[in-house]
Amino acid sequence: MDSIAPELAGGFRDYLPKEMIPRQRMLEKVKEVFERFGFVPLDTPGSVAQ
Repeated sequence: MDSIAPELAGGFRDYLPKEMIPRQRMLEKVKEVFERFGFVPLDTPGSVAQ
């Protein structure tokens, strides 16, 4: 049986810990500021094609 070689899905990126930890901290700070001004969180599926 032939095996399928794994590959990244197009348009997606992996963030390793060296990049992800500062990225998470930055996004958390942005979230805190937005919420301070009355914005509420919203999450939608980013992979839905129209």
